[in-house]
Amino acid sequence: MTRHIGESITRRLTQATLPEAEGRKPEDPTTGWIAPSYTTIDFNDIDANIDIYQFVGGIDKRFGSFYAGASAGYARTEPDFFGVESGTDNPSFSP
Repeated sequence: MTRHIGESITRRLTQATLPEAEGRKPEDPTTGWIAPSYTTIDFNDIDANIDIYQFVGGIDKRFGSFYAGASAGYARTEPDFFGVESGTDNPSFSP
């Protein structure tokens, strides 16, 4: 039973990721993705913490066996040391 389940999963993944293996023409889809995150760093011995908010998104396009894409990101860092708050913004772009 385990072997049949493993073979079924492998067959479905192969069909989805390698359509040429099934004799079908591969699609050239455009896909988008996003990855938001939040991190907080607390310092136990002193009255301080750092909050980091981050968002990264991108788009990818397949051209035959070649992939092209671009991504953009934004991060905001908010340190709070001894009651003094500040902030830094960090945008980014990558082809």
